[in-house]
Amino acid sequence: SYGTITNLGYLGIPSASQCWVRCINDLGIIIGDYYIGDWVPFYKLPNEDAITIPLTYVSSVNNNGVAVGYDSSNNLCTYDPINGVTNLGKFGYTGVYGRGINDNGDICGQVNDGGTNKWFIRLSNDPDNLIVDAVDYDSIFYGINNNGDAVGYCTVSGDWTTLLRKSDGTILKIYIPKKFV
Repeated sequence: SYGTITNLGYLGIPSASQCWVRCINDLGIIIGDYYIGDWVPFYKLPNEDAITIPLTYVSSVNNNGVAVGYDSSNNLCTYDPINGVTNLGKFGYTGVYGRGINDNGDICGQVNDGGTNKWFIRLSNDPDNLIVDAVDYDSIFYGINNNGDAVGYCTVSGDWTTLLRKSDGTILKIYIPKKFV
C-alpha cells in the first residue's frame, strides 16, 4: 500500500481551472502554480486556502517556510509570509532562476549568461556570491539537501547526463544515452 491519496482540488481558489503542485515540506506547506487565465504561483499553509505570491515561478519550499523562485525580471527571489518577497538579484547574469532551497537557506538553480544555462549554488554563509558551473554546456540543479549536495542534469553533445555535486565540490556525472531519454 502506498497510503491515502487526497485530492487537493484547487486549494481554495474557486476560479482556478488547473493546479500544479511543485513541492511540499515537512510542515505541510505546499507551493506551486494554478491557472486562472494565466499561471499564478501560490503558497499554501496547512488548513488554509492558498494565497497568490507575486513571483513568476516558485519551485521549492524549505522547512523554515521559505520558498524560492524568480520574478518577472528574472531575479532570484525568496518568499515567506512574514517577509514577503525578497529580491536577491541577478548577480551580473541575464537571469538567475531558483529551483531548490534547503533548511540552511542554500539555494540552487540555473543562471543564464545570455546563451548558455549553467547550474549555480548560493550558500547562505556567502550570500553575495554564486558558485557557477564553469563548463560551457547547458546545466541546471533542481534540489539541494541540508548537507549541501545538489542534483540536476546537463546536456553534453545532445546527450543527457545527471549531475550530483557533493558539498566538498566533487561533481559526479552519470551518463544516460540519448536513446533512453
